[in-house]
Amino acid sequence: MKKASLVLKKTGGPIEITGLLYPLKDNNGVVFPYTPTIMFSHAAGYGQYDITGANYHQNYYTGTSNPTISVTAMFSSNTLDEAKYTTAAIQFFKASTKSQFGVRAGAAAGTPPPILMFNAYGQANAKNVPVVVRSFNYTLPEDTDYVTFDDPVSGELSVPALILIQIELTPQIPPKTVKDNFSLQDYASGNNLRGGGFL
Repeated sequence: MKKASLVLKKTGGPIEITGLLYPLKDNNGVVFPYTPTIMFSHAAGYGQYDITGANYHQNYYTGTSNPTISVTAMFSSNTLDEAKYTTAAIQFFKASTKSQFGVRAGAAAGTPPPILMFNAYGQANAKNVPVVVRSFNYTLPEDTDYVTFDDPVSGELSVPALILIQIELTPQIPPKTVKDNFSLQDYASGNNLRGGGFL
């Protein structure tokens, strides 16, 4: 079974795997070192017809929102290499919530955060799903040791020996892909799950 991963959809921007992110270079993003807890949430939207005096109201369908993917993952830093990888992963997740902005961005100013590819345990779960990071949370605990190292660019850095992170993702599937390729029957039978990004 391949490990779950969250990697850049394409190389060359807006994030380049250099500097503090270098430990992620082989995979162009993060491969989770331990099996994360992943929760998929699907919901359909309904309105309601108000009927005076009725005990049961009729519902009407308004649409189905994007699924949400909540990932809770553990990272350990028992060695210097692990500490560098954990630090790179945290920085990668933080950067994935940011846009290009300001004078130094030049012509790229206004570019939104990157689209990532999420994979977890094959096509019945998540295979090559284009996603964006809606939120990223992590806690620096008080009851664990910290590993400290020097980074040539960022200076002295410390990371907990054990850290729990939480990421909320949502699919970012191109409208044309949905219009041309989605079929409820194919989705229900599993045929639509072959790398098309549908969850």
